[in-house]
Amino acid sequence: MEGVKHLIQCQCILPQYKNQSNPVFHSFVVFSIINDDGELLSKNAQCNNCGSIHKIVDLCKSEFLGKDDSRSVMTIKDIESNLPQGVVDILRSYECDLATWEHIDFCISNQLWGTKVIISREREGDKIVGKLLTVGESRHRIEPYEFTEDF
Repeated sequence: MEGVKHLIQCQCILPQYKNQSNPVFHSFVVFSIINDDGELLSKNAQCNNCGSIHKIVDLCKSEFLGKDDSRSVMTIKDIESNLPQGVVDILRSYECDLATWEHIDFCISNQLWGTKVIISREREGDKIVGKLLTVGESRHRIEPYEFTEDF
């Protein structure tokens, strides 16, 4: 099994794009699990802009289920109790999104020690900078990263 973050496009439009003739639809990051047969495990996810529920059916693909509140959607509160308090404190201090919480939970639950997960990311000119959390069995490490985008 492996885990992967990917984008899902919603039908909603961010307020700053509403008055454009060709509006840009909102996309949000989700975390999904791919089983040993290479199949993505289906799950429900909620748009972080409009609250709509999507059934994730493949990488970057979803079925729109509507605006109902679903108890099947994981939340940060659900994941928090699975993680060591130190990791919870780190993820909260970096204001990590749900997909990052799910990624860290997956790594710890499956003992994927040494996995590096991005917990912050910023653009500085032509550079991308941020911090990584390396998941360890008993100790976790935060370290900076930097790379230059080639266009």
